[in-house]
Parts: sequence; structure tokens; C-alpha cells
Amino acid sequence: MLAAVRPLGEAALESAPYLQYLLCPRKGGELSDRSPAAIKAGTFEAIRRVVLAQQERRPLLLAIEDLQWIDQTSVELLASLAELTTATRILLVATCRPGYQAPWRIRSNATQIAIGPLSAAESRQLVESVLIARPATDTVVTRILGRGEGNPLFLEELARSVREQSNEAAALAVPGTVHDIIAMRVEGLAAADKYVLDVAAVIDRAVPVSLLQEACELSGEAVRGSLGRLLSAEFLYATRLGADPEYTFKHALTHEVAHDSVPADLRRVLHDRVVTAIQKLAPETGERRPETLARHYTEAGRQAEAIEHWSRAGQLALRRSAHGDAIVHLGQALKLLTGQPESSGRDAQEISMQLAMATALTVARGYGAPDVERTLARVRILSDRLTDVAEKFFVQWTLWRFQFARANFRAAEELVGELLAIAASRDDPVVHVGAHAAAGIDKFYLAEFSSAREHFARAIAAYDRQHTAIQALRYAQDLGVAAWGFLGWADAVVGDLDSAARRVETALQLAREIGHPFSLATALFLACEVYELREEADAVRRLGDELVATAREHGFAFFLGFALTHTGWAMSRAGDVSSGVAVMKEGADLFRAVGQRVGLAHRARLAEGLLATHAVGEALDVIADALEQRQETEEHAFVAALLTLRGEALARRGETVAAARSFGDAIELANRQGATLFAQRAATGLRRLETSDD
Repeated sequence: MLAAVRPLGEAALESAPYLQYLLCPRKGGELSDRSPAAIKAGTFEAIRRVVLAQQERRPLLLAIEDLQWIDQTSVELLASLAELTTATRILLVATCRPGYQAPWRIRSNATQIAIGPLSAAESRQLVESVLIARPATDTVVTRILGRGEGNPLFLEELARSVREQSNEAAALAVPGTVHDIIAMRVEGLAAADKYVLDVAAVIDRAVPVSLLQEACELSGEAVRGSLGRLLSAEFLYATRLGADPEYTFKHALTHEVAHDSVPADLRRVLHDRVVTAIQKLAPETGERRPETLARHYTEAGRQAEAIEHWSRAGQLALRRSAHGDAIVHLGQALKLLTGQPESSGRDAQEISMQLAMATALTVARGYGAPDVERTLARVRILSDRLTDVAEKFFVQWTLWRFQFARANFRAAEELVGELLAIAASRDDPVVHVGAHAAAGIDKFYLAEFSSAREHFARAIAAYDRQHTAIQALRYAQDLGVAAWGFLGWADAVVGDLDSAARRVETALQLAREIGHPFSLATALFLACEVYELREEADAVRRLGDELVATAREHGFAFFLGFALTHTGWAMSRAGDVSSGVAVMKEGADLFRAVGQRVGLAHRARLAEGLLATHAVGEALDVIADALEQRQETEEHAFVAALLTLRGEALARRGETVAAARSFGDAIELANRQGATLFAQRAATGLRRLETSDD
């Protein structure tokens, strides 16, 4: 590894441990003390460094095929690499089927090209190149061209099937679809070669030869002979040579047809054999890539082991912050679990998986998303059967998070009481951090700032960085980061702006050191809030842009909504008012789309932007809507700020009496809440109004 990257320079050389871990996890001892999220972040950065080093030597082309099959973690990696293409000598070319939407397609330097069918001349050239060793008559070629309709894969497979026929009459009987062509070629194989292809198809699209030989239960010579013939027939091609060779199916459809051609009874037997072979040759697979074994257990009909491994794969994906993968894996486990008999053990197993699913869905789609609501509805039913107090705590915490996101503060407060009661009876720092963080967040939005700061301080006191992994699994984030950040926000509201900046910088530093993307997004969001209250537009723009990039890279729709409102505010403050307001509106729309209701601060931000564009009526509508929501939800944190903005808007319309009343209401409310900053700003607005009247 060192020899390979050394020519690329020191920056690339620093990437070697992560690249070594990526290629050979068993040899990654140097990273054994890192969290999975930190390893993922480090690996992404390592790959970026190598790519950047390569393009400094010569222009670099990255070609990726069949994006429609891509997994979520690879989507995030490619999105990260796509960011590099703006100002470097890197060209990223990717292909996909119609319907797939790459997240980077909206970048200003991205171009989408619809690939049409081959021309008649190009089609003929392709067909004749396949038939060069056994040319066909013009009648057969014309038949192929007519049936292929310019589809390269169809033309190639048609030509190859004709090449393998013994006479022209058979060649003229061209099958009707690509699937049929490949199926006909598969069925035409010799029995020994068909068996090896069956086992290869059961293994996966990528086929390590050592695993193939073990699962086939044939001699090495027999397997190598069949592989040679399958290679010549272009069912497979070599992707790795040397001591541990590997072959890959030529196309995803080839693999699909080959797999479907295996009789169901034999398929179950072969999947069972593959499990045994993997456990013998790579026993660490169950811990490092449990989804591989889960798929084979499922196909082998071994439901209990399949559920266990799908669940383990989901939990592992959560630890890696691969939330899209976690949703898929946990969904498979829950689907299989429905077929298991009712029992207390089954209920406990389902609750654990449903909570993990709720965590993954929350990160990917938002705290208040409908999918989260449906998952938690099932959790509520199951939670009544729980006897484990610790497990009940995490169920209640997840339910609290949803009620809070939907601004159902009465229900949220009731759940917070239960959380604090459980925490008081247990000597568990992870539970204590969760209970006091939840209580602090609730009190903050209820504008009980003194109580909120006390709970955040207690959460920080109970926090232990060594528990980051279990917190990420249970809470979807590191709550130490959240506690520091929210404490900073509360400090700003009560008027201690310097302390607020120190707190959020601590949260940012902690989040960056941990390397957990959702925790970093939380820290960036809270830092934006604080620096906005400090009226530091440059800092908000820098942090907001980073939050936009982080949210888009990892699919955090909820945080993307917040990020856009902050970035738009900073743009507006920098003088680009109309564009800034447009970005804020986009963020507000996304915020509502993910089911999030809590958060009057972003309404105040939008109203401020609208006032800057002189859209006084629209600003008053936003303020009125927010204040009406306050009546329903009892969220009070930013009501004083909204009343101040209403005073500003009314003053611009010349309604000075109503404006003065609104400023006065803001001052009275803010003083009652201890929101010194809001009281000061309302008082400034009132003085300005009184001065203008004079």
C-alpha cells in the first residue's frame, strides 16, 4: 500500500491506513481505536486525497457504471468526489438507467445526457465485431439488427447467441428479449459449466474463486476449467488476478438470469453451502459484513439466522452513519420477523429493530417524518409489553423526540417527566445524558431558559465521550455535542453572547473530533443559530454552507431545511436580499415537507428577510401564522423576537400605536422569560419608533 501511494506525495501517503483498512479490514489495527463513523469520515477523506493527488499529475477520469444499483454509502462517497470537480482536473462520468436521480445532478457543472440507441451503421459494426470469428449471412445480421433496435446489450447478446448456434436455421430463431437470449445461452451450457455458473450466481455478482471452489465442492482443476470456458463465452470476466483471483458477471442482467435459472430446491442448498464456505474462509464476515450472510441465510430458508444478521447489518450501518443502508437492512429483518411466532422474545427483538429503524428514518427523513410516525405507532403497541426498564427508557426517549419534532409539547413534557424519573433510579450516564438533554431541549423551546440551562449543564456533567458509539446507536447522535450547542444557544438568548460563542465552538470541536456526521450537522446548526444572534453574517454563511454540504452529502433533509434558512439569512445580510429570501423560502418549504413543526426561530428569520425586501404584508402573514401556531403548540422560545419583528413591520406601515404595543408586549414577555437579548432588541425598536415620532 505504501509503495502504491508514495509516488503521489505526502498527502496521499497519510491516507494509507484508511485505504489499507478499506481493502483489508483484518489488517486495520492502526485504526482499532477509532469509531466506525470516524473511520468512514477518514476513509472518505483518504480517497479524496488520493484523487486530488492523481489529478495534480495528470487529468483524471472517474467512470462509474450502473448507478441504479449503488448503495447509500457509495452515493455519499460519490457526492463527496463530485464536489472536487468544480476547480480540478477531474471528470466524473456515470451511467444509470432512466429514473435514477444522482444527488449531484443539480450542481452547476453537472451535465445530463440522454443516450439514445445506436445508429444502423454503429449497430452493424457492433454485431460484426462479435461475429468476426464466425461470420453470419446478411439475412441473419439483418434479423439481429431489426430485433436489437439499437440497444447495445441486446445486439451483443443476440450476436453472441447466433455465434454459438450450429446452423443458420437455428440462428434465425432469434429470441424476443435480452432476458430470453441470455437464458437460452445459459441453458445451452454443458452440465459441468452450468453447475459452476449456478454456484457463482448464488454467491453474488462478484465471485472470489476460493469461495466458488469451496462452495462447488469440486477440484480446483475442474473449477478452473469451467471458469475458462465461461470466460470465453463472456458470462464472466476477471476482475482480480494473483493469489486470490476474482471474477464478475459481465452484466447485472446476466447475473440475474443465471441466478433465476437455478432450480429453487438447488438454490436453497447452494446458498446454505455458500454460508458454510464463507464461515470457513472468512469467519469475520458475520461481524464486518453481516448483510452478506443475511442474504444467503434468507435464500437458504434459515429465517432465524437471517433475521439476526439483517438486524446486525442494520445496527452496523447505523454506527457507520449509513442510514439508507440501515433502513434497507432493518426492513428486511422486520419483514422476516412477521413470519415468526408470537412470544416475549420476539417482541423484544422487534422493539430493538423498530427503534433502530426509527433512528435511521429520523436522520434520513426528519424527526417528524410520516415514516417515523408509522414506525413509532408500532413501537407504542409493543412498549406496553416491556419489562426491561432500560429498554423502556429508550422507547420513551424516541417517542419524546417525535412528539417534540411535531411541537406536541404537552405529550413531550409528560414523556420528559418519565425519562427523568427513570434516570433518577439508574446509575447509567448514557441514560442521564439522554434524560437531561431531552428535558433541556423541551424547556428551551418552552422559553424556560433558566431550567433549560440547568438541564444542559447536568447532561454535560454526565457525558462521557467514550459512550459516543452507544449514543449514536440509541439517540442517532452524540448528545454531548447537542448539550454544549443548545447551552450556547440558551446563553445567547439570555444575553451572554461571548459564552454562547465558546459553547458552540466546543460543540463544533467535539463533533469534528468524533467524526459523526449527524452530530456535526447538529453542531453546525446550533453554531449558526448563535452566530446569527451575534449578527455575524460571515460566520453564519461559512457554517451554513458547510451544513448545506453535510446535509446533502448524507441525505439529512431536516438539517438541509435549517441550513438553507441560515445561508439565506447570511446572503440577505451581505446585501443579496432577494436571493437570500428565495433561499430562506426554499428552506422553509423543505422544513414543512419533512413533518417538522417545532422551531419558530426560522419563521422569525424569514420574516426578517421579507422585511428587508420591503414585503411588509408577507412578513406580517408569516409572523401571524407563527403566532397562531404558538397558541396551538405552546412553543414560546422566539415569540418575543416575532413580536419585535411585528412591531418593525407595523411601524413601516405607519401604524405606530400598534407597533409600540407590539414592542411593549415583546419587552414584557422577554423579561418574564429571562430572554435578555430579545428584551434589549425590542427596547431598541421601541426607542427607534419613539425617536421617529419626535
